[in-house]
Amino acid sequence: SFVAWVPSQQSLAFINEGTAKTTTTWIAGPARLGDDAPAGRVSAAIAGTDTSLHVAYLTDDGALWHASRLAGKWQRAHVVVVPKQAPGNSLAIARWNGGVAIAFDDRNSGRIGFAHRPASLQPGADWTLEWIEPPKQPAQIDFAGRLAISAFQSKIALATYDRIGRDLYVATRNNGKWSAVVVAGRNTATSEDTTDAGMPCAMTR
Repeated sequence: SFVAWVPSQQSLAFINEGTAKTTTTWIAGPARLGDDAPAGRVSAAIAGTDTSLHVAYLTDDGALWHASRLAGKWQRAHVVVVPKQAPGNSLAIARWNGGVAIAFDDRNSGRIGFAHRPASLQPGADWTLEWIEPPKQPAQIDFAGRLAISAFQSKIALATYDRIGRDLYVATRNNGKWSAVVVAGRNTATSEDTTDAGMPCAMTR
């Protein structure tokens, strides 16, 4: 089974390849009854050990959504409106503290957004939104390259690529506060640009 963007329908689909037949469920977009805006061109998904599936996706009008498949049924929740200045925003998703965490880039401010939801995962559960401030002015940094996320118990970290400085950043969260540092691409002591590093990036615990 997998999640896929279907260009002909401008929609996001869940393709379930069963033993008897393959079925398609429309998660979002015009192919799903009631949706208007194209959705799912940018998405990220993660499967849980409890057979659940969680998908973060953007609509073309700039909304970030979370869809979850629990016990064979899909539920959707609006997370936040992402200011849209250019297509191709990056997303990353992880299971964290029994709930779900989503990272996304905000090209308007140059920041990384971090939204998380508690373990209940039920419709109506509130999302908490945090921002990872860039270490440079927004005009000097562009985190719209790639995002990767890794979570373990209460710990969580992000990796992202700055397309202007050509550097790989890692951001960590301690006591509810985020800090980001360059880990490759630039000598932080001398500011010497050593090489282009960090795109794409991946993380694991």
